[in-house]
Amino acid sequence: PKGVAEEMKKRDANWARRFRELEKYKKFHKNCNVPRRWKDNPQLGMWVAQQRKQYRLLKKGQSSRMTDETIRNLEGIGFEW
Repeated sequence: PKGVAEEMKKRDANWARRFRELEKYKKFHKNCNVPRRWKDNPQLGMWVAQQRKQYRLLKKGQSSRMTDETIRNLEGIGFEW
């Protein structure tokens, strides 16, 4: 259905935006350990926490939105699980 495809496209665009924000954070802070309640960008902190949660679910064999591509992208910039 068209609605599902549009939702996935929106989710991918949002993920890409947060990933770019994380790249900027890393360039400045030299790590990807964004505090969950980071006052400068609380959405980024929550997004990072969500990535770690989805990774844990995947590793436990539970339903997760985490993909191999996502893992490669995050680990490619030094993301620590």
